[in-house]
Amino acid sequence: MKILVAGAAGQVGCRLVRQLLERNHEVRGTVLPDDPALDRLDGLDVELAAGDLTDESFVEGAVAVVDAVIHTANIVGPQFDNNMQIDRLIARVSGKHADRLERMVYTSSSGVFPNNGETIACAYQP
Repeated sequence: MKILVAGAAGQVGCRLVRQLLERNHEVRGTVLPDDPALDRLDGLDVELAAGDLTDESFVEGAVAVVDAVIHTANIVGPQFDNNMQIDRLIARVSGKHADRLERMVYTSSSGVFPNNGETIACAYQP
C-alpha cells in the first residue's frame, strides 16, 4: 500500500515513516521546503513532496497518488494558527478521494495544547 504521511520529518511522522517501511509499505511524505529536520529521513526509501500544506493544489497532488493518508503535520511557533486550516484542508481533500482511499488517519500533537495559552497540569506532571 502507498501511504502519505503528512509531516513526515516531524517528531511523530519520522517514526511512523520508519514503521511503515519496516512493514513494506511504500511511503510518500510531505515536508516543508528547507526543513531543518529533513535529516531524520536520511537513508530512508521515502518519496518526499516538499510544499505548503495550506496550498490546496499541493495537498491535492499529494493525496491523489496514494492509497491512504496519515496526517501528523503540526506547526509549532508563530504560524500555530495554520494548524486548523491544514487539518480542514487535508480532511476535505481526503474526503474527495474517499471512494478510493482505504484509510485516512488523523493524529494531533497540536491538539494537546490549549489555544488560550493556559498550561494544564496533569497527574503525571502537576
